Amino acid sequence: MSEISCNSTKKCHCGEIARCFNSKTPSNPGRIFYKSPKLKAENCDFWEWQDNFLDSALLEISDLKGKLEVATVKMDNLRESLNAVKLERDNFKKKVHNLEAINNSQVSKSRELEEKMLKLKMLFMISLSVLVGFFCR
Repeated sequence: MSEISCNSTKKCHCGEIARCFNSKTPSNPGRIFYKSPKLKAENCDFWEWQDNFLDSALLEISDLKGKLEVATVKMDNLRESLNAVKLERDNFKKKVHNLEAINNSQVSKSRELEEKMLKLKMLFMISLSVLVGFFCR
């Protein structure tokens, strides 16, 4: 604890002006309190917090509740956005699946056409060979 100067003056039980201190404890850091100015053996055991800790705690709790509500709303909005993104992802997956099926179908048709073209080329070559052989005799 360290003594500080205070604007407020409080009198202890002895009628003396109480001294003002700043708390350094981990449970009440920075809280201001008053105590008797006399030495321990002679003082009247006057000791009092400057603020009402319960009121400040309730204000802090109220503030934290407000922040929690805001965070909850944000989290709900993010959940809704995530669900919309998941739905869109699923729709894209269906479209990709359909496009892959169409692509596979087109690949099969292309292979069939290539095979037919090869057969036609072979038929043309055989026909041309027969025709050349027929006229060259």
